[in-house]
Formats: sequence, C-alpha cells, structure tokens
Amino acid sequence: MQIIVISFLRITGDNISVYENIDENVSVKGKITDIQLKPGQTVLTLSDIIVDTGPPVKSSDKLSVYLSENKHLKIGMIIQVKGSASSYNHATNPGEFDTASYYHNKGFAYMIFSDNILILNNNYNHFKQFLFNLSEKIKNTYYEYLPEDKASIVSGIVLGKRYLISEEDSTMYSRNGIMHLLAVSGMHVSTISVLIIWFMSRMPVSYVKARVIIIIFLIMYGCLTGFGVSCIRAVIMIVLSIFANLTGRPYDPLNAISFAGIVILLINPIYLFEASFLLSFSAVTAVTVVTPYIKEKTESLLALSNIIVLLITAPIILYFYNDLALYSVFINLIVIPIMSVLFLTAILLVLFCNLFSFAGVFFAGTVNYVLDFYEHICTFFDKYFYDIRITGHISHNAIYIYCIVLICMLTLLHYLKKKVVLRVVCLGMCIMCLLVLLHKSEDNNVHITMIDVGQGDGLCIETINDKCIMFDCGSSDESNLAKYTLEPFLRYKGIRHIDVWFVSHLDTDHISGIIEVLERNKLNFLTVGTLVLPETSEDRTDNPFERYEGKLINKIVYMSKGDIISCDELRFTCYNPSSKVVDVNDSSLVFGMNYKDFDMLFTGDISSEVERNLLGTIDRHFDVLKVAHHGSKNSTCDEFLERIKPKIALISAGKDNSYGHPAEETLKRLKDVESRVFTTQKYGALTLDIDSKIVIHAFLKGSSY
Repeated sequence: MQIIVISFLRITGDNISVYENIDENVSVKGKITDIQLKPGQTVLTLSDIIVDTGPPVKSSDKLSVYLSENKHLKIGMIIQVKGSASSYNHATNPGEFDTASYYHNKGFAYMIFSDNILILNNNYNHFKQFLFNLSEKIKNTYYEYLPEDKASIVSGIVLGKRYLISEEDSTMYSRNGIMHLLAVSGMHVSTISVLIIWFMSRMPVSYVKARVIIIIFLIMYGCLTGFGVSCIRAVIMIVLSIFANLTGRPYDPLNAISFAGIVILLINPIYLFEASFLLSFSAVTAVTVVTPYIKEKTESLLALSNIIVLLITAPIILYFYNDLALYSVFINLIVIPIMSVLFLTAILLVLFCNLFSFAGVFFAGTVNYVLDFYEHICTFFDKYFYDIRITGHISHNAIYIYCIVLICMLTLLHYLKKKVVLRVVCLGMCIMCLLVLLHKSEDNNVHITMIDVGQGDGLCIETINDKCIMFDCGSSDESNLAKYTLEPFLRYKGIRHIDVWFVSHLDTDHISGIIEVLERNKLNFLTVGTLVLPETSEDRTDNPFERYEGKLINKIVYMSKGDIISCDELRFTCYNPSSKVVDVNDSSLVFGMNYKDFDMLFTGDISSEVERNLLGTIDRHFDVLKVAHHGSKNSTCDEFLERIKPKIALISAGKDNSYGHPAEETLKRLKDVESRVFTTQKYGALTLDIDSKIVIHAFLKGSSY
C-alpha cells in the first residue's frame, strides 16, 4: 500500500517530459555520468544538460550520445557535443518493443549521433572512473581467457554489461525462461557477501567492522554494475539484514522487501510499471514469503520455490513478453544451483589469473563448461519441449481473475489443517491458475490488422474460430522485419500457425518479412498451412518459398481469376491475375473477401490500367479497400473508385518514404468518393473489428473510430 501511495504522489507531482519527432542538429553541454564501450561504438550518458541549439530539456533529463570511436573520455568530464539529434521510436504495432517509453522512463530525453566532442573541463570523478576502469579490466580478462560469446555472457552476468551479449544468446535464455540469470540480482549480491564473510573470518577484523566492510563492498559492486532494480533491491535487503543482526532485532523479509520497494520508487516511481521491478519483487516475495509459508503448511515438495515463483510471475511475464515457457520450472531446477558456482568461478578467474596462469586457465575452463552445459540444456528443451508454452498477450481482466484465484487459494490454506487436503488445494491452485492463463475469452468478431511494416504491406486476419490468414508481409525500408515486428506481433496475438498466407507478388516490400521469419524459424515457432501465390508466367520453381514446401509450409497453391478459397466463414474470390502478365506489380493477386455482410478488396500493387480492366468483373461496392501500391498516384483511379465506393481506405506506407506515398492525388480521389482514409504512417497498426459495424483501432493514437 505504501508503495502505491508513494508512486502516485511522485508521478502526479512530477510531469514526465515527452520528446517526439526530433530530427535536427544540436549543440549541448553536459557532464558524462556513464560510458558504455560497445564493439565499434561508444555510448555516453550526459546529465546536467545545457542546450545551446536544439530542443530544450528539463534539468533532470539525460541524453545519450553515440560516438563511432572511443575518444578516451572520463566519467565526470564536462563536454560540448555537436551532432544530429533524434527521438526514440515508439512502438507502432502490438507486441513491439517501445524504445521511447523504455528510455523516457529512465530519464533520457533523446539521442545524439556525433563525433564532434569538445572537452570543456578535464576534471573527472576519480571514484566512478576507477570503477569504470576496473569494470573494463575485468571484462578484458574474460575476453582474454574465454571465447568471445562466452566472455560477453559472463560480462553480462558479473558486470551487468548485458549490452555485450549477442541477441542470439539473449533470445535463447529468454525463450527458455532463464533470462534472470543474465541480470545482476540477489544471487550475485548474496554470493559476494558470503565470499567477503569467509575472507573476513580469517582476518583479524572485528565482527562489526567486517559487516561494515561487507556493506561498503556491496555498494561498490552495485555502482560497478550500474545498480539495476534487482541489484538495488538485493543490496538494501542484505544491508537491512546486517543491521538487524547487529542490533539484535528480528529480520522480517516482507518489511525489507517493502522498504526496498519504497526506496526504489522514491528514486523513480515509473519503475512500478516496468517488468524489471515487478518481476524482481514478485519473485523475491515468492521465494522469501510465499514459499516458506506453503512449505510449512503442507510439508510437501509440491511447494518448490520454482513452481511458486512461476505462479507468481506468470501473468507479469505474459503481460510484458507475451510468451511463457512452462518447462522453465524444470530448467531452473537444473541451472539455478549451478549459477552460484559459475558466478564464484568467474570472480576467482579475475582474482587469480594474474597470479597463477594455470589457475586462470582452470577457472576459465570451468566457466566455459558451465555455459556450454546451459546451452545444451536450452537446446534440449527447445528441441523436445518447445510447444509446452503459453503465448499471447494477457488482458487486465485475466490478470485480475488470476490474482483473485491465487489469493483465494492462499487464504484457504490458512484455514485448512489436514496435510493431504492442503496438498490437494495446492495442486488445484496450480491447475486453476494455469486454466486462467490458457483461457481465451469468446470473441464473435473477425479482426483485420494492417501491420505497420514501414514501406511495404502486411495484413493479418483472425477469424471467430481462431484461424489466422495473412496477406503479404514485407518492407523495403525496415530491416529485420520478422525479428522486431512480425514475430512480436504474432506472439502478442498468440498465433503459431498461419492457415492461409496470401502473397500478392514477389517484390521485396511484400515478402521480405515472410522469408525472414521462415529462415529464423529453426524451432518451428511458426508453420503455414497453405501459401497462395499468383498464377503468372514465372517459373514456379524460381519462387523463394519452394524450399520450404513440405516443411514449414504444408503446400503452395497458385491462384488466378475466378478461383475461390474459403476459410471458416470467410470467402476469398480472385479477380487478378486474369492472364499471363509480364509486369510483376500488375500480376498481383487481387481478391475480394466476404464475411456475412462485410466486403473488403485487396489490391496488391496493381496499376490504374489493371483497375480499369477489373471494372467488367467487379460489380459491387466494398466496405474496405486495401489501397493499391501504398497509395501511389498511378493506382486507385477515379473510375475504379466510382465502381467500388469504399467506405474505408487503408494505406500502408513508410513514414517520410522517398516515393512520396501516399500521393496527394490519390488521397483527393479517395476523399471525392467519401472514403475515410487511414494510413500506417499516421496511426501505426490499424485493427478492424468486424461485427454488426466496423470499429477501427489505431495503435499509435490509442483511439477507436
């Protein structure tokens, strides 16, 4: 309760600045408060900002400065930076990582790209620079004794340098529910405490002085690793336990957790809404409060910490990451006990490598073998148990129901006495919570989402019976479209199988995301039932999807004028291609989708010439038009619009694209036929709920129309 009250007062009393649409040259002065040395790039954090030229910032805001080379700057120096400023990107699709919110919550205003640095004051913070140099020396030791991929993981585990860990390794740990191993947490802090206590017990140091030394070292370690949320929480709790021990007072874990939460939220109340804070505090509460209580009541192995932690953290993981590996309980049973050994060995590697070279090799070998073991464990579970997971975003209502079920079950345990009954209740609690997570509310609407893929096309149709139909997915200006947009979107929706995937034609801006997701799909995360291509004069064996047929794609079919495909209550009637067409765009699939009284027309990239040819075939109006060729002036002609009279027009085009899409002429023609125009440039992803009426949800605006 105290945590909620403090967060409310701090948030309402402090206006959070929002910096958007920044793209200009700036000149600023500030103090260096942090330095990150990445491969080929140096990232500075500036505070105490004075803006000479550019968007003004609050006194409490920070800036990120990206340099292409290390200029041997030091923490505490005051510098002047001249360069190009840019705002952080907001998520424009469901499931997408919101970079802007992440950095704004941490107090960053915007970023600057520059190599024009002028040192105004050479004085620096000797203590922080010492810790930075120590951190870099330790990191370099790991890179000297370990393979690069292992060195980056150990640097993340010991030093909090998670930015060094490759995306492949980070994804592997995250996918298997052991991402917490890469965060500096209570385990790290506790291991250091035990190590110092062991060392102090062999030194002529008094009990009180030894505890003071422990506190000093823990604070230094926190500063060394950047004092993440989990680290701050762990340090505070251990310091409180030390003070309780010194004063002869009992140590109450719940009070310690609450106090740590209050301190962290006084620093930054926005942490209350971040995954790191919620996961850290829910996990430690599960381990130190809930688990001992259940074990005491049931005297059963059913109350293993890992199971309780999963139950407590499951809705948080699904809400923020849309993916929960249920088998992570068993992986954690294996990897967590070994983690202390890994962490301790990594520390001993640094301590002894300069004294005895053979000791460095021995400890490095141990670290390497443990990380290899982790990788083999993840690979094994990926191969045989990957499907035992829950995907999809969890709603607020589901979270409320989940919490009510959990609280009721825990309350029931308090009043029951018989051990057998208690164990049955615990088992029932696990099953009921799992059912809440697995349950999907009945939805009688068809949902059509135009995904914001930049300069390209991509649509997803969800039927009332949980079938999924896709139309294209590619982009000419968004790299890694599958990794950052398509896969997160599908996880958010809980989609792991595409029943039908229509490909209008084979241009890059329509298929790049499809190819990428198939190439990345080593675990069969996504399978495709039927891939539909246009019947053209091209040799069928030349299409890039052929090698996936019979594997990730069940079958490939070719569609031409007059063909009909049905899925659930949706009916797709093909209008084009009607003959062997040489031009790729004009050979695009064009089809009408019918669902009850709703009609939508998909037009690919056809030109006005093809549209006029279709006038003899299309004889009705459409509720929604997927505008051809991203709103090009050479498509969507007057005669075509007069025939189909769309009530709503959807346009997919990249922001500030070089083609000038959508063209003003096209927008005017749509306006003349009284179409309501929605573009991904302005609204982000656009979702249409189709029932008795059409409701449009704009992701970027957070509004419905």
